[in-house]
Amino acid sequence: MVIDSAEKYESHDRINKVLFKWIGHMFGRGGIVATMPAQSGRQEVQILMELSDLERKHRTESKVKLMTFDYSLKANETGVTPDDNWLGHYNGDVYTALCENIDEPCHIAAWFDMTGGLSNNNINGINRCAEKMKHGSIFFLTIQILNPRMLTIEHDMRNCTDHAANTVRGNLMHAERLLMNSVKLLGNKYILKLRKEEYETQVYKRKNSTFAVLGFVVGEYKH
Repeated sequence: MVIDSAEKYESHDRINKVLFKWIGHMFGRGGIVATMPAQSGRQEVQILMELSDLERKHRTESKVKLMTFDYSLKANETGVTPDDNWLGHYNGDVYTALCENIDEPCHIAAWFDMTGGLSNNNINGINRCAEKMKHGSIFFLTIQILNPRMLTIEHDMRNCTDHAANTVRGNLMHAERLLMNSVKLLGNKYILKLRKEEYETQVYKRKNSTFAVLGFVVGEYKH
């Protein structure tokens, strides 16, 4: 299964190196970690263990909490054990559910672990979530870069994937520009790729498709 694949475990390891530093920085300030556990719960268990370790170290309760999302799986089907630092599990579209369950903008670290191409719906969803993310939030996005599913002729990514220059590097650059330009149009937010020394984009092949796990930091313009 994909959730138990070597590629998925590598995603966990790469993301956690950045995520755990973020959690350590925000531990006493407050923040939300948002993930999509599916039926694995592997990374979520790691996150909750990290929070517990920090609580023992600092002898205080964590102000960083975990929220999980899945379109249909219930909480008891995710493999995550109930914990005081797990605020809850929410069903439905991850972008909509995340926005609906966060009242005010806050610091957020999210992994939108999708399986299709970068559709307009995904871009719009990320825009909505970016509006809820304070300066210094981070997010990761898994998308199909080559042979993507779910892209109709109306999707902006088709401008790239229908071209002769349909390469991993070309599609990555196009996807990053689409996301950056789209968030910039919000007027008060921007996103930048995480620095290469912090996180390097993971690219891997599975069956007939090529996937990429992108990483971004969210910023706010000062007016």
